[in-house]
Amino acid sequence: MIPYFQLTHFNLGPVVIQVWGLCVAIGIMAAVLYMRYLANKQVLSVEVIVDMAIWILISAFIWARVFYVAFYNLAFYLANPASVFKFWEGGMSSLGGFFWGGFGNMDFCQAAQI
Repeated sequence: MIPYFQLTHFNLGPVVIQVWGLCVAIGIMAAVLYMRYLANKQVLSVEVIVDMAIWILISAFIWARVFYVAFYNLAFYLANPASVFKFWEGGMSSLGGFFWGGFGNMDFCQAAQI
């Protein structure tokens, strides 16, 4: 039998670190570093890559929240509209983040004429 353990969070002093959030942050950092590596091999500047990553992240996080509110718990958020902005209480849709991160990338490439 494969041993099973569940690690959802750990404490770093007074700060509680969520494991899934740490994995997302590591994935984002790895993707940006890999994009910078590829940019150095091509003709793109590193500044363009960092700007692109910021554009993608902002659109992905905003639309991940919008998808969660719209498709997972709309009745609650219609009754409590101020809770839409309480992202720290949880609620992001990976599907919304993935697709709108892609659209954010396309918007950036069009705006930067890449």
